[in-house]
Amino acid sequence: MAVIKRIGVLKTASFMGLYSFFIGIILAIILSFLSAMLSGLIGLNTLKIILFPFIYGIGTFIISMILIPIMNLVLKITKGINLDIELAGQLY
Repeated sequence: MAVIKRIGVLKTASFMGLYSFFIGIILAIILSFLSAMLSGLIGLNTLKIILFPFIYGIGTFIISMILIPIMNLVLKITKGINLDIELAGQLY
């Protein structure tokens, strides 16, 4: 069994920001196609495709910077999270 005792704030927030950026690209494309079918405003949709991933990624980065220290505090209070990790066919 492994125990998570601390999560790196900057590295995790960077991961979450970049992860959200790519999810934002996918969501922006989907929402833009739906919006184009409903409204016909193509120029506005192009702006959404460009801006939405950045806003979504930066927002997630900022939220992660706030929430991860709180998560670390909770992990410290609760003595971590128990994990069962399988490495090379063995259960630890």
